[in-house]
Amino acid sequence: MPEPASDRPAVVIVHGLWMMPWAMGLLGARLAARGLQVHYFGYHSLRATLEEDILALARFCARLHGPRLHWVGHSLGAAIVLEALRRGALRGDGRVVLLAPPLREGLVVRRLSRFALGRAVLGRSLRQFYEDPPLAWSLPNELGILAGDRTIGMAMIVAPDLPSPNDGVIEVADTVLPGAREHRVLALGHTGLIVWPKAAELTANFLLTGAFHVPAAQGHA
Repeated sequence: MPEPASDRPAVVIVHGLWMMPWAMGLLGARLAARGLQVHYFGYHSLRATLEEDILALARFCARLHGPRLHWVGHSLGAAIVLEALRRGALRGDGRVVLLAPPLREGLVVRRLSRFALGRAVLGRSLRQFYEDPPLAWSLPNELGILAGDRTIGMAMIVAPDLPSPNDGVIEVADTVLPGAREHRVLALGHTGLIVWPKAAELTANFLLTGAFHVPAAQGHA
């Protein structure tokens, strides 16, 4: 059944690889405190195909109603949101914030992909995303990207030679997408982007105004 209508703008938050929706709870609580109606989308980050994840996200979003629907995705979740929009599976002009999006196949993924166990750890959806990664952003949805430059993550074990700057999983260079409205780098690791207050503040700013930095006198859009 569809969710009841609300006069607040809504945001769907999509978690990353190996995570569950509850992992995004702190970020969601901070977005809700800024007046957003928060919804958490859960999916099978290892077993499901990219097509299955996109279809499930589209069905989830179709049940939501409100004046405007925005999207936030972290890591693999960012890739799923991006690809769902590219394929036209998500409707509307809502804004999009991607946290540590793995837009290109970086060193960590390449190292893990050499082995059957590593490929299983990466899951099907992410590996399929890299079959046709986005080269630029041309949709009307305003897109903001937050990346981290503190090496705190699996690269410390899998790829200690990961080029800097990186967030411990993804190189900052691999989070850049031409056509995005803004790209901001924070002094955070890969997971820090979903728990640190500053990242939540910037995310809320972008969803509400279309910019990460909001002058004190500016109201919400």
